[in-house]
Amino acid sequence: MVIVAEAVKIYSSFSSPIDRFLPIVIKNGVTPYGVVWYPLNWPIAFLLNESLYRVWILAVDFGFSIWFCRSSSIMVNVLFQLIDWHWFDTGTWQNVSVTWFGFAAFVYFPLLFVSVLSKLPLGWSATLNDAHFQDAIYGHENDLQHFIGYALIAIPWVLVVASRIRSPARKRGQILTSLCVDAWTQTRN
Repeated sequence: MVIVAEAVKIYSSFSSPIDRFLPIVIKNGVTPYGVVWYPLNWPIAFLLNESLYRVWILAVDFGFSIWFCRSSSIMVNVLFQLIDWHWFDTGTWQNVSVTWFGFAAFVYFPLLFVSVLSKLPLGWSATLNDAHFQDAIYGHENDLQHFIGYALIAIPWVLVVASRIRSPARKRGQILTSLCVDAWTQTRN
């Protein structure tokens, strides 16, 4: 499954050019991402090298895909592949690294914060009244595409948090059930 998914993403990455505004906002110093995003996307963030960026993103994505295939459920893996493919197909590769860590949080919860801190324009100023934040909120020509992008990024965030909330409740329920069964068994003896 990973090989097929990666082949589709490679094809999509070569048939869909990179988001044309990304190099412009990087040159202008108003990238609508957090400071954590820069080291994760270094070929485009520091060198503005689209060819190296494509190779870097595809190579690291392949590693994450193998890791997810081995360490997560089929549902999580398929959802990751679909959302990841969307970024490659639409040329919004800058969201691929955000997606990696959103889904990695299913395996190791603190990685959720890497995803959030890389997507949201945090770390540039204490007041959120800077060009990065303004570009993230208002700097889009297509509000529907902007909404869809944030919705797709939020899917793993919401699912990870929901699974963390549900898991302890399930354990408490199992403990309560076990105590009730033990108490009932003792009264029957």
